[in-house]
Amino acid sequence: MLASCENKRGRLLPRTDSILRNENAALRNRAKCLDEALKTAYATCQKMQIDITELQLSYKSIVADYTKKIKQLQKENAELKKQC
Repeated sequence: MLASCENKRGRLLPRTDSILRNENAALRNRAKCLDEALKTAYATCQKMQIDITELQLSYKSIVADYTKKIKQLQKENAELKKQC
């Protein structure tokens, strides 16, 4: 089977079965590489989302702890002012 393809000058060039098979193999390989890259990027994004969630929870916990400490110090400060 012969197919044809235009070159830069618009001329039709013959393409043999072996050329088409090689081009198809190259395209399949490229698609496989892109698929692997997409899967890796997706896994990385999922890991980052988990990390972000953990950081948000940690931040909220730290803020809650400091808020409690601040309130405790304010109470102690008020008691000291009463004593003076």
